[in-house]
Amino acid sequence: MVLFVVIPFVVFIVLDCTFSPPVRSTHYGIPGKLQAGRVEVGGCAYPGPIGAAFVALSLTDLVQVEVGSNLAPSWALGFAGLRLTLDRPLNGKGFAADVEFGAGAGAGGVFDDGGSSSLEWSDLVAYGAYLGAGVAGHLNENGGGFLRTRVQVSKADQIPATVWASLLAGVQITAHDLVNFSFGIGFGGYGNTVHTVAPIFIFEFGLSIEFEIFTCERPEPPPEEVGEAKAEAETQEEEKEAAVEDVEEVEDVEDAEEKKEVVEKGQAVSPPEVAPEVPKDPCPSGAVVRGSPPPDGFEVYCAGEDLVRNGWYVGFYEDGRKASEGVYSDGVRDGKWVFYYGNGKIRLEAGYRKGRKHGRWVFRDREGAEIRAVEYVDDLEK
Repeated sequence: MVLFVVIPFVVFIVLDCTFSPPVRSTHYGIPGKLQAGRVEVGGCAYPGPIGAAFVALSLTDLVQVEVGSNLAPSWALGFAGLRLTLDRPLNGKGFAADVEFGAGAGAGGVFDDGGSSSLEWSDLVAYGAYLGAGVAGHLNENGGGFLRTRVQVSKADQIPATVWASLLAGVQITAHDLVNFSFGIGFGGYGNTVHTVAPIFIFEFGLSIEFEIFTCERPEPPPEEVGEAKAEAETQEEEKEAAVEDVEEVEDVEDAEEKKEVVEKGQAVSPPEVAPEVPKDPCPSGAVVRGSPPPDGFEVYCAGEDLVRNGWYVGFYEDGRKASEGVYSDGVRDGKWVFYYGNGKIRLEAGYRKGRKHGRWVFRDREGAEIRAVEYVDDLEK
C-alpha cells in the first residue's frame, strides 16, 4: 500500500519530469452497467492527489455521452467523449465490453528547464485526445471485476507531444441499483522526445450514483431483465417451426412441399392478420385508441391529441403474437405489466408506479415456471 501511495509523488514531484498532461487521468468502472435513460454522476481519484469528476448520460443501451474534468496540482483540463457498449450482461450476470474515445483541453504541464523559466503551469495551454477499452465479468447485478486500458496523446505550450498509456484491473460493487464503489490497481507511463517514465503504479478508487431521467420504451422487457439476443433467436426458431406446422396441414401435398421448402430457405411467410381484443373503456377521457397491430404496426395504445400515452397498451411481435400489455399514465408505465414469450407464455410480470419499478417482479421460463422474484420500491430492490 505504501508503494502505491509514494511512487506517484516520487515521479511527479521528486524526479525532474517533462510532459504534457493527460486528457483523462483516471479510469471508468465496470463496462455495460448504464441503461438507456440513466445518468451517472461521480468521480475517481489517485492518492496524488490526482482526480476526475464526470457526468455520463446513456442515450441508448449502447451509446453513452460523457463530460468531466481532470484535475491535479500541475494541470486542469475538461474532456468530452463517447462510450460504446459492445456487449452487455444477461440478467445482470455475464460478459461485458466497451470502447471509449474523446478529447479535452485546458491548461497545465510539467517542464524541467532548470528553473530558468518563470512560467506557471496555468500559463500553458494544453489539449489532447484519448482512446480506451474495457472488458468485465458481471457476477450479478451488484457488480463484478473488470480490466481497462487507455492510450492518449497530449500537447502543451513549449512541451513536446506526450503519449500516455495505462492498464488497470479492478472490482466494482453496486448498492441498491444506485451507488457504485470501484477500486483498481495497475500501472502506466508516458513518453516524449525529452523524457520517458514507466511504469508508474496506479492505485485508484471511485464513487458514483445513478438515476433515471427518461424512460426508454420497449415492447419487450429491457436487456437487464431478459437477454434480447437470446429471446430473438428463440422467437425466430419458433416462428419457423410454426410455419412448417401450418404447411403440413395443407391438403394439397405438392403445394405443402413447396411452401415447406420456402420456409427452410429462410424466406418470409406472410404473418396472419390479427386484431387485438380491446377491453371495455380502455382509454380515459380525452384519449382514443391509436396505432395498429402487424402487419401495419407493432403496438396499439391510448393517447390524446398531444400523443401522450394514457390508458391501455399492447405490443406485438412481428407475426402478430402479443409481446406485452399494461397501462400508461401520463406517458409512463403505471400498475401491473405483463411481458410474453413468442410461444404465448408469460416471461415477466412487473409492477410500476409512475414509471418506476414498484412491487413484485416475477420472472418465468418459457414453460411458465417461476425462475425468481424481486421486490422493488421506487426503482430500488428490497
